[in-house]
Amino acid sequence: MQRGHHFIGISLPSFIKKELSYLQEELQVNNYYKKITGEEDFHITLLFLGGWEHGNKVQVWEGLKESLQKIAPFTLTLNNIDFFGDKRKPRVLWTGIHWEERLLSLHQEIIKVAVNHGFLLENKPFRPHITLGKTLRSNSPFSIKEVEVPPLKWEVDHVNMFLIKPGKSPMYESISKISLSR
Repeated sequence: MQRGHHFIGISLPSFIKKELSYLQEELQVNNYYKKITGEEDFHITLLFLGGWEHGNKVQVWEGLKESLQKIAPFTLTLNNIDFFGDKRKPRVLWTGIHWEERLLSLHQEIIKVAVNHGFLLENKPFRPHITLGKTLRSNSPFSIKEVEVPPLKWEVDHVNMFLIKPGKSPMYESISKISLSR
């Protein structure tokens, strides 16, 4: 595994990425946000590992290769547009997914393995989302345009370890993959 900052996440199929790019255009995200998620960078973060000690990340990933074998593939569905932060000045604009219990189980298994290897967990609830843009350009009020998010579905049959490459495009590189049990 390459050294650097990492996260464990779910990559998205190209037809979902295309739809998200279309939503960004419809919402004019580039007019309001400094950081726009590129089409190749769309993902769902399951656990941000950051710069945690490299050897620990390797041990967690090896542990997940075994523990994720008991989790079967499942389907996710795009749901809505939402945000983090103040409604007039949202820090992060994102697309949600319909709640899926198996996604929560996957997340909990990853957390369990990471904590067992010494990872210090943040005290934040799991809010699965796909970031469209972050960091507002100005202090002027922003209103989220009403757009319909098509309920597109896709199968999640693996998780990825991503390396973060700041300033590069794409910024997130999948460096390893674990398939879920069939």
